Amino acid sequence: MQTLSLWVPRREFIQALSALSTVRRRRFASVLPVWLRFDGRERLLWIEEQSAAASGAVAAEGSWPAMGATVDLYLLRRAATLISAETVQLGATADAVVVPTDRGYVRLKLLSFGPESRRPRPPQPPAAPPDPLANLPLLKWARDRGT
Repeated sequence: MQTLSLWVPRREFIQALSALSTVRRRRFASVLPVWLRFDGRERLLWIEEQSAAASGAVAAEGSWPAMGATVDLYLLRRAATLISAETVQLGATADAVVVPTDRGYVRLKLLSFGPESRRPRPPQPPAAPPDPLANLPLLKWARDRGT
């Protein structure tokens, strides 16, 4: 399993994550997926919210998967604040983003993101209201007797 890593300036990274966390769509959301996408030509790590209503970029060095990675914004910000070094290392594996900290590492599971995670549900037919007379003993007896 190949690990790809990026190094990002800690202060700017935390500022970008904090700015994105204030632009939240749903009240009391416990998970806010963000897509981490690296532009190798400009050396920028783009952090994009799912609805693309908010995004930010920070300078970065290293290599990153072409498809990017989607993680929880709040957990990523918390992991970045646990680091005392000037740079944050982000390691991408097949199923997670790993952030080494002073006492170990934080493993952030990959989340689904984008149109494939928001499949429209098939329309449900409206439920018929229950018949209040269906359970009357006389009608129940007549229904059972007819069969």
